[in-house]
Amino acid sequence: MEKLKRSRLFNRLNSMSIRMTFVLYALFSLLIGIIICILLISMVDRYRINLNYKYENLSTRYDIPENGSFTATYSNDQTKYTIFDTKGNEICKFNVDYQKERPVHEYVYPNHVSYIEVLPNFTNRDRLIDSALGSLNIAIIPIVLSISMICCVTFFYIQKHNKNLIIR
Repeated sequence: MEKLKRSRLFNRLNSMSIRMTFVLYALFSLLIGIIICILLISMVDRYRINLNYKYENLSTRYDIPENGSFTATYSNDQTKYTIFDTKGNEICKFNVDYQKERPVHEYVYPNHVSYIEVLPNFTNRDRLIDSALGSLNIAIIPIVLSISMICCVTFFYIQKHNKNLIIR
């Protein structure tokens, strides 16, 4: 029964005009290409996100009390931070060395900075991997869709060429 259904489908496909058959092949290969792109991009993104989480877990967080404040003194390659409580007493001091750490993230809520987070810089290897994966993410779509269209044309040619050989 399954074989009969399959042969009916191929008979319909073979009885269609060349234009309509090619359109169906193109749509099918485009759909397959898009599905493959989605899968590859999500795999690459998952790896990049995990890489960022690795460094986020190594971060240092400095909380600023409500109605507290902080000062930042910038110099060439570093910034010196001082955090104060509501009475103006110094709570902590820390330096951010931009050679070793990423720029500081200050999370501002309505009229209040709640904390400062200092993240370590990527290692050279991780920075290279992150850049390569970012570039790969951009290149996946044209590469995969080009390959899917090449496969479409190839399968279409083989199918129509074999049909013409059988008819002659």
